[in-house]
Amino acid sequence: MISVGIVSFGYPDKKECKKMAQRIKTVTRQLQSYTHPVTFKRIEAADYTLTNQQEKDEWMQAINHQDGFIFLIPHHSAEIKDEVAHSLEVCSHYLKNKPLLIIYYGVVDKFGDHIDTVELARSYDMPVIYNSVTLPYFDRTRAGDFNLFQKTDSNLLNEIEKLLYWAMGMKYTRQLISQQEKGATSSS
Repeated sequence: MISVGIVSFGYPDKKECKKMAQRIKTVTRQLQSYTHPVTFKRIEAADYTLTNQQEKDEWMQAINHQDGFIFLIPHHSAEIKDEVAHSLEVCSHYLKNKPLLIIYYGVVDKFGDHIDTVELARSYDMPVIYNSVTLPYFDRTRAGDFNLFQKTDSNLLNEIEKLLYWAMGMKYTRQLISQQEKGATSSS
């Protein structure tokens, strides 16, 4: 079974992140079947205080148990750049060779400095799915646009399905590498 972590970085607004993560979990229910044996776990990075050793260990274990990740990153991410980088640095060993899909949400800040999430993830040897997903901001005027909502969810589902195939392949690759390392240490 594959386990995918929906990791949200709700440092500025946990409530908005929770809402977005729940929307993604709802969309992913269509993928949970016998042909896609997968579980999706919501993980909120802001819930862990990394200066507390117990919470730091819990954060690392939550990340370690995942085979792939969906990162929810707000467009207005300039003020949380350090928090995101630190939370990933702490568990960087557990991110290696685990695929990542990046989903951006919220209002685009045209003037702010944004996190280069792709480069950050690649620095931890994470393969990043080529197409990131941008969830449009639904204000009152756009909330009733059913076609936009349906198209967005369809695109999101397609990218998550790609992530699942990557996660399955990378899990198999990690197992082979682990077996080779065990064989090399036992023969020496």
